[in-house]
Amino acid sequence: MQKIFWDNPYQRQLMTKVVSVNENRLLFAETIGFSFSGGQESDTVRVNGLMVTHSEIEDHLIYYTLPAEHGLSKGDVVLMEIDFVRRYKLMRLHFAAELILELVQKMLPVEKIGAHVKSTAEVGYITLKRANVGKGKERIEIYLVQ
Repeated sequence: MQKIFWDNPYQRQLMTKVVSVNENRLLFAETIGFSFSGGQESDTVRVNGLMVTHSEIEDHLIYYTLPAEHGLSKGDVVLMEIDFVRRYKLMRLHFAAELILELVQKMLPVEKIGAHVKSTAEVGYITLKRANVGKGKERIEIYLVQ
């Protein structure tokens, strides 16, 4: 499976081929739809106008769940589309989280675990909230606000 979102995160549409169908769980030859990983939420994806209800990574492949009445078969060519407004919010929020994490790590003796995106409800300036999650760990929550 070619994950086009790594090479071109701004691509909004893709013509691709169905590689396998297991009831309502499908695999495609290529994808522009990011699936939850590393704390970053999944894209909102449509295939031939049908909303993807779930996606999951298994053995480096992304499987997409469509409504039961999808009517697709192996070999079909389909149009995959993402909600780019949401994708762009996710990209901005993830970048803000990574930036803050780098700054904090340079200023404080903390172990870098990762930047996990919490919300994409707003776009604009960021606000920070510090949370003690226990067991000697601290978390900084980052939100985009207007």
